[in-house]
Amino acid sequence: VGGETLQDALEHASSRGRVLVCGAISQYQLPPSEQYGITALPSLIGKHVRVEGFIVTDWGAAAMDEATARLTELAAAGHLDPLITVVDGWQAVPSAFASLFTAGKHLGKLVVRV
Repeated sequence: VGGETLQDALEHASSRGRVLVCGAISQYQLPPSEQYGITALPSLIGKHVRVEGFIVTDWGAAAMDEATARLTELAAAGHLDPLITVVDGWQAVPSAFASLFTAGKHLGKLVVRV
């Protein structure tokens, strides 16, 4: 999540909290001058908040398998409510793919039902 939502989250972060940064697909195609900027730095400094990059593959395949199994259990038990945007039909594939690179075009995981 970026933009205003990111700003609000950073401004309300807990003292000594940690923010994991993972992906910015809506920003990949933008030149640096047009990418989201973080203006909440003074609040992060005062609260000693750590901002850390996170790439799931850093943990290795075994950890990914374990996480997938646990998340599947939690979802099956109704403890997770994943956000999924579903669009229908092969004809929707090009616009669905393009929407991955535009902020606010979908919520959560984007799925094309065929």
